Amino acid sequence: MAKSQKISKTQAVKDFLESNPEATGKTIAEALQKQGLSITASYAANIKSELNKQQRSKKSAGKPAAGGSASGKAGINKSQAVRQYLAVHKRAKPLEVVAAMKKEGVDVTAGYVANIKSKSKRRRKAVKQVIETTGIGLPEIKAAISLLKLTNGEAGAREALTAAREIMKIV
Repeated sequence: MAKSQKISKTQAVKDFLESNPEATGKTIAEALQKQGLSITASYAANIKSELNKQQRSKKSAGKPAAGGSASGKAGINKSQAVRQYLAVHKRAKPLEVVAAMKKEGVDVTAGYVANIKSKSKRRRKAVKQVIETTGIGLPEIKAAISLLKLTNGEAGAREALTAAREIMKIV
């Protein structure tokens, strides 16, 4: 029996995939077993999968990250770009927004735009309803929301209001 050159199983799979990129795990395993390497089809498929992941990550390295600058403008993501367009063009239909966004280099679907429009309408409706029922204006509601955010919720806001009352008594 002649001595064969030592080659790792992983390297053998990689070498095989270079000349046969469409090969399945089973065909890789069968071909390498003919060459004297004992590997399973799942092992070959795992190596192929890892190589594909590495190639995809190399390709996407030059593209902006999700949530990043999708429209090409610093700090503006797809949702923000759609909202800004809808703020100016309030009656624009989803397909019109898609066409306008495509011109700006932002790839969105009509369904995506419709979801953003729907959420915006629900928010406006909720704010309008609260204003009508409480009689409190929009500036006060915005200030209250800011207070809740700053103090991490209602309990913190209550403590801040108590402190403010104490200060008002002294002053």
